[in-house]
Amino acid sequence: MGIENASSLTAHHIRSYLLTFKDRVKPYTFRDYFRAIKLFFNWLVDEAILAISPMANMKPPRIPKTLIQPVRLEDIRPLLALCDDKTFLDICNKAIILLLLETGLRLSELAKIQIKEINFNRGVIKVIGKGAKERVVAVQHKTQKAILHYLINRKDTYPCLWVTEEHHPLTLHGIQIVIIRLGQRAGLKNIRCSTQIGSHGKTQVTG
Repeated sequence: MGIENASSLTAHHIRSYLLTFKDRVKPYTFRDYFRAIKLFFNWLVDEAILAISPMANMKPPRIPKTLIQPVRLEDIRPLLALCDDKTFLDICNKAIILLLLETGLRLSELAKIQIKEINFNRGVIKVIGKGAKERVVAVQHKTQKAILHYLINRKDTYPCLWVTEEHHPLTLHGIQIVIIRLGQRAGLKNIRCSTQIGSHGKTQVTG
């Protein structure tokens, strides 16, 4: 190719290199490779090794949009069937799924719930939303029962609502893993499992 040093590289060389593995990796991975290479050339410019980056005018690859299908009501039954109350994990997962489906809480809101914020007498939970704003969501009897069953099986004194099998605080990332794994086990594909039930009988996607 006649390349002796970094200054000999052109945008054409970079594009040719990127094309060698474009079809072998996922779009997000390909974009990460592009960014990493561009950062390297920017560093060469910062170090005065190059006068200008060969990628200066190259735009990052576009990520194709994938349609995320809503979770249908008939999908909920097999999802909950995986949480059969036989283990602490199942009991916890059932409470999480029911609360998500009923209230439409964001996962970040769900993860921040403290036990003291649950009022079983009134059937409400106080949650912290975006901008640290407080709001109250109503919780029906079935979901209250699932949460109570879960709390009875707790063996710790943490103030947070959700804990792991080892009875340590469950983080937002941990809850995300729970939802993803349950969705995979239930055979739900190309669907975000952090959902809320919409007015047309379908669960709508939430961020």
